[in-house]
Amino acid sequence: MDIEIYHSPVLKGKIRAPPSKSYTHRAIIMGALADGISIIKEPLIGEDTSASMRAMQALGAKISKENDKLIIKGLKHFRIPSETINVENSGTTIRFITALAAHVPGIVRLTGDNSIQKRPMGPLLDALAQLGIECQSESNDGTPPLIIKGGNLKGGHVSIRGDISSQFISGLLISAPLAESDITIQLTTPLKSSPYLEITTDMLNKFGITCSYNPEKRIYKIPGRQTYHPIEFIVPGDFSSAAFFLVAGALLGAPITVSNLDMGNPQGDKAIVQILKEVGAKISVNSKEKAITVSKNSLKPFNIDCKDIPDLVPILAVLASFIPGKSKIFNVAHLRIKESDRLHTITTELQKMNVDIKELPDALIIQGSSDHKGAILNTYDDHRIAMALIIASLPVKEKTLIKNIECINVSYPSFLKHLEKIGGKFRVMHT
Repeated sequence: MDIEIYHSPVLKGKIRAPPSKSYTHRAIIMGALADGISIIKEPLIGEDTSASMRAMQALGAKISKENDKLIIKGLKHFRIPSETINVENSGTTIRFITALAAHVPGIVRLTGDNSIQKRPMGPLLDALAQLGIECQSESNDGTPPLIIKGGNLKGGHVSIRGDISSQFISGLLISAPLAESDITIQLTTPLKSSPYLEITTDMLNKFGITCSYNPEKRIYKIPGRQTYHPIEFIVPGDFSSAAFFLVAGALLGAPITVSNLDMGNPQGDKAIVQILKEVGAKISVNSKEKAITVSKNSLKPFNIDCKDIPDLVPILAVLASFIPGKSKIFNVAHLRIKESDRLHTITTELQKMNVDIKELPDALIIQGSSDHKGAILNTYDDHRIAMALIIASLPVKEKTLIKNIECINVSYPSFLKHLEKIGGKFRVMHT
């Protein structure tokens, strides 16, 4: 499916942010581990979260959808999957399920699409091996497909890097409470993407699981033999998805309001609100209504350390590209192992639009202007690249063609519906 974007100089209206993908993944998996029935309200049903549902069903959980909620009957015992678990494009799913497979009394094989089969899993496999679990990459290079020979996870001490993927650590934190004895996790490097671990521990607490973290020593301690307790939970709105329309508001808004956004939630991507304030956008927060309103204004360039907010980088690059002057987005080398090498892909595509953007090993330098041109762009099957490019095309007077946008269904199935609602002009072409 391709899309033609036409000049849309004014955007106006109200939309509701979609549910958080990060919270939905964790709610599905922890609900499936709980001793009883959990009810997850307003979940994000997208390609990635559906992969987590299928994986937990393969391990023995029962999950059904009723209206706008998921009914999850937790597994009493881990079942050995009858076939390979295919996570498709979901990096979160494969990392969390790899850690949980340590408890399955048999062999679990995990794979995914071409992108997943390039994603590094070595640090997590090494961590599981430290805990006595036999596991391997079939290609012996640390990438999927993976084979995990599980059983009883005894407990113990594990060391793992904290600067490659927080999902490795989240997976261990979700798996560790089910171990026979306590587990300590020592991070051997400073942590990146730490807000995602705050989401994980927030959800663990909601399901009755205790763990502690010493930031000075970078050590997590998780008591073993814990029980996940069933809960009712409403999934909060997603700041990383809302960011696309908040940035659109800063560039073209007259104004745009995005609701279902709780500034008290630990999501790191709520930083987009402070970033937009600092660059000069007209932005207001209604905490009572959980709504954020953004209007077009004169903006100034910025320098931002994005080590903890990697998902914002593609749309921040788009924002910078329209602001006169030099902006820098740095400390983002970990973006090279996402659905695509996001530093390279956003650079390549914005350059096609006549943007002066330079890719460094761990940074982007952007000389913004209003000289964007229409172009034929590629998404690399990366949902955040696709949505960022759609927003980048709206202010451009020439039409832009963006190919293969189906990937937006990974995290934001209602994106085009919301774009149309606020006045974005486009034509979808089914190929």
